[in-house]
Amino acid sequence: MLMVHWRAPDASMCQSVSFNPPNFKRSLMRISFSVLERVIQFILTYGRIVPIRDKNFINGRLIMIKQKSYAITKAEMANKKWFVVDATDMVVGRLASEVAKVLRGKNKPTFCTNNDAGDYVIVVNAEKVKFTGNKWDEKEYFWHTNHIGGIKKRTAKEQLAKHPELVVFEAVKGMLPKNTLGRKQLTKLKVVVGPTHGHDAQKPETLTLNV
Repeated sequence: MLMVHWRAPDASMCQSVSFNPPNFKRSLMRISFSVLERVIQFILTYGRIVPIRDKNFINGRLIMIKQKSYAITKAEMANKKWFVVDATDMVVGRLASEVAKVLRGKNKPTFCTNNDAGDYVIVVNAEKVKFTGNKWDEKEYFWHTNHIGGIKKRTAKEQLAKHPELVVFEAVKGMLPKNTLGRKQLTKLKVVVGPTHGHDAQKPETLTLNV
């Protein structure tokens, strides 16, 4: 690798040339004339050249730029907020994806994949959600009674009539990590039927979702 790096005396202009030919010895003469031509043109334009003393360059070679990684602290993880989301006339999948982001903390600049930096979310009016297409009749929910042949299923319409909160809960659950951290983040989700909830003491804020 051949690199030439220079700038004008008033620092108004700087240029660099780097070459990495397949056959360095054979191409060295041609490269030298090319670099020399550009240097002469630079000198004719700006009068003279001044070597650059940059900490990112050592002997004309660009070194690796290091950047420290951010690690969230326990105090930041303990400082969690509470939000309320109204699910009236919202599509289940789009609602669940935005709620999952808040539970994981992906809406924060302090997000870290291996820590729980998310907030609490309360979803009200869970019985007023909607599906697109024919999902009310075609989508099915399965569970098992732990007995032989104990597989059970319900359609989305039947699930909404019997347990409407499970429609939103299962959708959000499917968008969280399938591990210990994901199960811990799921405990911060509170889905209720109707407009009232029992978390007024936490003073939750209204969360508006762009879906």
